Amino acid sequence: MSTLLHAQQPPSRPVPQQDRDAAASHRLHGDVLRDEGDLTGALTEYRVASRLVGGSDPDLLKSMATVHKWRRDYSGARELLARAIEERPGDAEAREDLEALLMQRGVHFAGSYGGWEVDYSRNVYDLNVFAGAADWLDLRGGYSKSDRVFYERSNIWLDAYLFPSYNLCVRLGAQRKEYLYPRSFVSPDDNAYAVVPSFQFEANYTYHTDNYISLEAEYFTPSFYWQRNQRAHNAKVGVTLRNWLVRPVYAKLFGAILRDPDPGSFVMDPVIGGIDAFRYARQSLVGGAVGIDAARWNAEIKVVPDRDLDRSIDWSLFGRVRYVAGAALLQYDFLYDVYPLSPSRQVGSSKVHMFTVGLEPIRLLEVRLGAKTLMREVTSVSPFVLVRVKTWL
Repeated sequence: MSTLLHAQQPPSRPVPQQDRDAAASHRLHGDVLRDEGDLTGALTEYRVASRLVGGSDPDLLKSMATVHKWRRDYSGARELLARAIEERPGDAEAREDLEALLMQRGVHFAGSYGGWEVDYSRNVYDLNVFAGAADWLDLRGGYSKSDRVFYERSNIWLDAYLFPSYNLCVRLGAQRKEYLYPRSFVSPDDNAYAVVPSFQFEANYTYHTDNYISLEAEYFTPSFYWQRNQRAHNAKVGVTLRNWLVRPVYAKLFGAILRDPDPGSFVMDPVIGGIDAFRYARQSLVGGAVGIDAARWNAEIKVVPDRDLDRSIDWSLFGRVRYVAGAALLQYDFLYDVYPLSPSRQVGSSKVHMFTVGLEPIRLLEVRLGAKTLMREVTSVSPFVLVRVKTWL
C-alpha cells in the first residue's frame, strides 16, 4: 500500500539557497494543509519540498511519515522513518516514532474487571485481543461476562475492520450473546431471549477533519427464554451523523429502526407454557448529542430514547467530561436511565457516576482504573481496572 515516490540519495552538491527557501515554503504549506485535514495535499507539498533538497532531510521525512501513518499507509511510514534514522542516526524522535508504530500495529492483549464502560452493570470481566493484520485490516475479538442486575449476560465476538481508504472503514462482525435470569428474580418478560447469534455490518466515512457519517446494520436470530426451539428473525439499521457547528462545538444526530417480536402479540401454549406464535413490530429512536472538543478537553451530553430498542429503558441521558495530557487521562461519566414499569420491574430510574484515570507507565502497557457509583434502590460502588499489553508480534 506504500505510496512512496522518491528514494533519492543525498545530493552530491550543496543545495542552492533558492531551493532551500522554496522547500521551506512548500513544507510550511504542507503543515497548514495537514492541520486542516487535507492529507493528500499535505503529502504532495512535503514531497515537493523533499525533492528540492535531495530527499535527505530527516525532518521532512518524519513529517511525511506522520501523514502516511494518518492515511493508514503504515508500511510507507515505517520506510520513511527508517530513512530518517539512516540520514540522522542520532534522531531519538524518529526512533521513538518507529518503535511506537511497530507496537501500534502489533498484537495487543487486554483484560478488565469491574465494568469500565458507562452502564448499570457490575461484576464484569472481559478478555480481548487486537491484531494489526495489514495496513488495510484490523482484527479484534474477545469474550465478556457481566451482571446486568436484572440478568447475567455472556458475549463472544469477532470483528474485522477493513479500510478501502484511510477515511472509509467497513466493519464485519459476528457475536453470540447468552442470557441467564437468576432464580431469585421475578420471572423475565415473555419476550426475553436466551441465546442471540448476530451478524453486523458497519460503514464509517470521515470527512472535513473529524466529521463523519456512519451506517450500521445487524441481523440476529434469538431463541426465546421460554421456548428455546422458537427463534425470531430480527433486523436493525442505524445511522449517525457528526458535524462541527462552530469550532470547538460539534453536534451528533442519530437514529435507528428495529424489527423484532411484539410482546403484545404473543400466543402462549397452555400445555408447555412457551410461545406458540407472535407478530413482528417496529421500534425506532432518534437521539442527539452536543459537545465541545478543544485540544486536551472534551465534553459531551447525549439524550437517547429506548437506547437498546428492547422496551427496557424509556430514555437515557449521558454526560462526559474528559481531560487528556500526553498518555494521561482523567474522565468523568454520568448516566441517568428512566425505566418503564412492568410486573418484573418496579424500579423507575437509576444513576451511574463513573471516574476514570488512564495511565501509560511504559510504552507497552496501558492501564485504566477507577470506580462506578451505581444508584438505584440502594447505592453501591464498583471499582474497575483495565490492562492492555502491546507487543511487536
